[in-house]
Amino acid sequence: PAAIDFYRDVIGFDLVTTLGPQAAFFAVGGYHHQVGVNTWRSEGGVGPSANEAGLRLYSLVLPTEADRAAVVSRVRDAGGIPVDHGDGWLVRDPSGIALLLMVASD
Repeated sequence: PAAIDFYRDVIGFDLVTTLGPQAAFFAVGGYHHQVGVNTWRSEGGVGPSANEAGLRLYSLVLPTEADRAAVVSRVRDAGGIPVDHGDGWLVRDPSGIALLLMVASD
């Protein structure tokens, strides 16, 4: 539920579909999904250690600076702490995965 709230309400993706409480898929523009979240190997667990493979960071490219500013504002409103990373704003999802919010022209 926290991931659904974050990716739908804070980041601004459309929730395309869910597989019960196991997975959710998000998109923009009617695509089947650009982002998916699941509990298949992580429910109740912790993120990967420094020596384990795992998703730690990805870039999310937004169309305009206004779009990025709106997402950064929603992150703040939700209690997140966006960090100006120079080439984008770094935010974290409920699982601790970092998203670098960039603009297409960056």
